[in-house]
Amino acid sequence: MTAQTDVTADAADITAYLLAFERAGKKRRLAEARELAEDVRQHIEEAQMAGRVWADIRAKLGPPDALARAYAAELLFGDETAEGSGKARARRINFWAMFGLATGGGLLTLIVTSTLVTISFAFGMSAVVLFAVGLPLALGMPLPPDVHYEGAPWVAVALSPLFALGAWAALKGLIAYMRWFGRSLRQSLPGRA
Repeated sequence: MTAQTDVTADAADITAYLLAFERAGKKRRLAEARELAEDVRQHIEEAQMAGRVWADIRAKLGPPDALARAYAAELLFGDETAEGSGKARARRINFWAMFGLATGGGLLTLIVTSTLVTISFAFGMSAVVLFAVGLPLALGMPLPPDVHYEGAPWVAVALSPLFALGAWAALKGLIAYMRWFGRSLRQSLPGRA
């Protein structure tokens, strides 16, 4: 290949990279995606003028999606504009929304998950114990000397599925809550929907 062919191939690859970056920026709801892609193009041109080859520049930039994610995070947490501008205010609101979700959601998640795990474990173990004690008694088998049960054995056997159902319901509730919380957290991250 000639040097001219290399330059043409690099130009096509750079254009494809910048288009992918711009698409990833729009996916992350970056209003300035086109301007940012132009900024990246200028950095690439400056690096090429300094003697760096496109393959090295691309390796340093990383994948277009990762670069767009980094720009989204920078714009979310960085305050490069004037204090009173709408963009700066929107970034502060996004930051505080994420902060509120992480802290308040963290406390709520701690309470909900610990409660549901405790209920699921307690009801599950109760179902096992009731069945393990009630079935032998209902069948007329003796229990070990250190196990005492004063009630009707068929009541214990009948209650064990209800306790198992309670354990299952608490576990399903825990899974549903964790999915909801995960979706909420992902939606609050830059450019996630």
